[in-house]
Amino acid sequence: MPRISVLLPVYNAARFLPAAIESIAKQDTSDTELVIVDDGSTDGSFKVAQETTDRWGIKSQVYHLPYNTGATEALKFGLGVCDCRYVARQDADDVSFPGRLRFQGEALDHSPRVVALGTRVWILDEAGCPLRRGARMRWMPKAQIVVGRSPMYHGAVMFRREIAERVGGYLSCFEAAQDLSLWLRMAKVGRLKVLPYTLYGLRVHPGRVSVLHRERQAAYAGLARWAWGMGGHT
Repeated sequence: MPRISVLLPVYNAARFLPAAIESIAKQDTSDTELVIVDDGSTDGSFKVAQETTDRWGIKSQVYHLPYNTGATEALKFGLGVCDCRYVARQDADDVSFPGRLRFQGEALDHSPRVVALGTRVWILDEAGCPLRRGARMRWMPKAQIVVGRSPMYHGAVMFRREIAERVGGYLSCFEAAQDLSLWLRMAKVGRLKVLPYTLYGLRVHPGRVSVLHRERQAAYAGLARWAWGMGGHT
């Protein structure tokens, strides 16, 4: 059983996927597995994932769903096949900086009450060049989520698999903001925290989900906060 599984869902991201996989292959951890879920891509992402993981010799599981199910269902499938202590998220158009998995894994080892752990991020352009640091404050992440801001960038988070599964994992009713729903439910069991280190690069481009579906994400984020306030899971 790997200590860390990196969960990477993919949908038509062949352009950026090799850099994402390379960034995981170059992490300084040996007890890591990469779980890639190709969500019915039509641009050859599945083949790119297979070829790139083979090229780097990284321990991996690469799955191809027969049609596009949506991000939440791909995440649910991926979480279901992870057999590990910690799950680290990674988006297909982003990169993890050197040391990310080691820093987050060690922090969770030494902080048993922390259930989900983010990092600060660099905002990158399409070519991967830094534009600016992510401006969100890292203090009191649960309170920030509740009032409508989140310092927990989904791709930069590592969380305890057993706790995530205990609270229901990713919920199908959240087509967007599925991460906020999960963090708020996990926060009922333990603490959320954001490391002060900048360990993740978030690439901004016109095809990014948060750019294409900003209003829908905001609506689902409001639903997640409402559900948390009502004390429910949905």
